[in-house]
Amino acid sequence: MLAVLMASSLVAGLGPIGVAADDTVAIDDDHGLTSESAIDEFNETGVAETTETYPDVTMTVAEDSESVGLEGIQYTDFDSVFLQVDYDESIDRTLRVYIPEAYWHPHPDELEAVDADVTASLEPTGDGYTAVTMHVEDETTATFEVKKQASLVFNARETTTSWLENETGMDLPRLDGSSDQWEYVPTAELTDNDSTVGIDTEGEDVTLQYDAANTADPNEQAWRTLPACTSSAGDSAPVCHFDRADDPDHVYILAQTDDPPDVRYHYDAGFTADIRSSVGELGDIVDAVLEDARSFIDGVFD
Repeated sequence: MLAVLMASSLVAGLGPIGVAADDTVAIDDDHGLTSESAIDEFNETGVAETTETYPDVTMTVAEDSESVGLEGIQYTDFDSVFLQVDYDESIDRTLRVYIPEAYWHPHPDELEAVDADVTASLEPTGDGYTAVTMHVEDETTATFEVKKQASLVFNARETTTSWLENETGMDLPRLDGSSDQWEYVPTAELTDNDSTVGIDTEGEDVTLQYDAANTADPNEQAWRTLPACTSSAGDSAPVCHFDRADDPDHVYILAQTDDPPDVRYHYDAGFTADIRSSVGELGDIVDAVLEDARSFIDGVFD
């Protein structure tokens, strides 16, 4: 049930907003959403808002979709936080703003606005903020749905890393998406049902993923963990993997459809890619539940 929330507007004074070398307007942490009063308001009501004078922008963080003007069953308030950026200038700009971890746990992501043709890049700053960067053209209102699953998973991973480092004294890999270097199975080798490709493991652990969306558009691809052919998930997946006892140096990919999706692999994969895939799989479960709910509602009112 959606709560009725009351927004509080916190107007921040003109501060030393910076301009990065690439002409990015770096608002960074110089805005009202970083104040204790804004965070307290968010904790109490589920909404915080600030209006800045340079650039002329209003930013809102809300725990429910109605507070940012969105309606519909497709917006799942129970697992989302919404960031709305209302840019009120006619100048094309790239904006960068730091959102404190009080609103969501920092994690890397790339989000498409649900109400505008704007993409936002999310990257942890390493000191308790998420750097949100986007390019806006003319007056624009862009609203982004930030999934809580990603925050929870990344928070758990960082907590575990901190404990391990304290116990062992070793520095573990950090969350850095730039370390993810993927190789792709040639499409000519996976062309139809029952075709097989062997991948040399080079004596290392290999992470395997497939595009569940099966699309050529890189912006629409949905990378998921490639299941083992012997698992229950592997029975229904379009592709799966298996090992051969007589060939321990290779892992084999098996196509189980005439139109197999792209498959990629990574040696000693970073935590970021694994977690993104796991978060995507959690999202698939939420989508399936919502689809069942829509079908039930349609059946009742038909």
